[in-house]
Amino acid sequence: MSGAPELLAIEEQDAARPAIEAMLRQLPEPELHALWARTRAAAATARAADDMARVFLLVRGTKTIQRIAGERGIVIMAGRVRSPTQSVIPAKAGIQGK
Repeated sequence: MSGAPELLAIEEQDAARPAIEAMLRQLPEPELHALWARTRAAAATARAADDMARVFLLVRGTKTIQRIAGERGIVIMAGRVRSPTQSVIPAKAGIQGK
């Protein structure tokens, strides 16, 4: 990786926000997507652990990544994320989701 952090957790009144946003603007698109995915997965894990303080920091990071990506004409769509503690229920044969 070229300077991207492993995860992006941002405090509400983070003095480093301008530097963080400048770094995000310089990241290549694949690294921006990867950072968003890692941060979002970490937020799901924190939520499963009921660590809401950490969830807020990480969600603020994902939203910032999405906003900066949007400024660059990149759309990062947020689908449903399953936390590591949720079980997978197999679809019944012959029933299709919408």
